Amino acid sequence: MRIRISPLALAVVGLATMLPAVPADAATPERMMAECRARAGKALKTRLPNIETKYEGQRTDGTHAVNGTARFSGRTETFQCSFNRAGSRMVNFVINRTPAAAPAKPVGRGVRRACLIAVGKQTNRRGLSVISVRRGETSTIVLIRVPGAKAPWRCDHGTTGVLRVFYTQAG
Repeated sequence: MRIRISPLALAVVGLATMLPAVPADAATPERMMAECRARAGKALKTRLPNIETKYEGQRTDGTHAVNGTARFSGRTETFQCSFNRAGSRMVNFVINRTPAAAPAKPVGRGVRRACLIAVGKQTNRRGLSVISVRRGETSTIVLIRVPGAKAPWRCDHGTTGVLRVFYTQAG
């Protein structure tokens, strides 16, 4: 019995024998992202649906970069995974932690008092009261209620004392 093989079938068989064998666990961006995501889920103690990863490419040193973001419990954490040159093994995992900001110091009574006195001198009124106090970029901003005024007065207080006082209503 003779078996006939078409030229196309012969070409396909020949091509298949020439292709390099690729292992099932070949290093692909998808596999590296999945591994990084799983590691972040474990490290951050959160579910995988809360985590996104992105393959960033191969660095100049040959390692592969995968960055990610996890959003859970009202917060966002970012992290980085590094894989060896072949992309077959994770060599580094880092959670990007930013140092907690120091709590703002409470504004002392001296700032409020200095602003009440300054606005009182400017308006020649009594019975003033503080509406709000907040820290600005360069000074503490104190809004003051003055009896009879339609809008609050503003006092800017810096490290050396009252910087300026003005009425907040235009015109």
